[in-house]
Amino acid sequence: MRPSLSGVEHFSGGRLSWSIFAGVQGRAVARNLFLDGNTWEDSASVERKPFVADFQTGLSVSAGDWRLAYTYVWRTEEFETQRARQDFGALALSVRL
Repeated sequence: MRPSLSGVEHFSGGRLSWSIFAGVQGRAVARNLFLDGNTWEDSASVERKPFVADFQTGLSVSAGDWRLAYTYVWRTEEFETQRARQDFGALALSVRL
């Protein structure tokens, strides 16, 4: 999942405009080296969940050739002993050249 708004090529023009957006993405993970450990020898690992999901929401403000977007992502737990889900945000400043 991208932590920012797609469609960088679209801007509203010379006036100020804003939009809100939301999305969801699911993934089936066959192998995650960071959670499953080393491929060829024994190493530390955790009991991984094979299905994970991301939920995102955000706001963008555009003016002329500039756009500022903030996205917040909620990611479900990726392994059994994970204490809390991973939440993170991203701030993106875009300019049309």
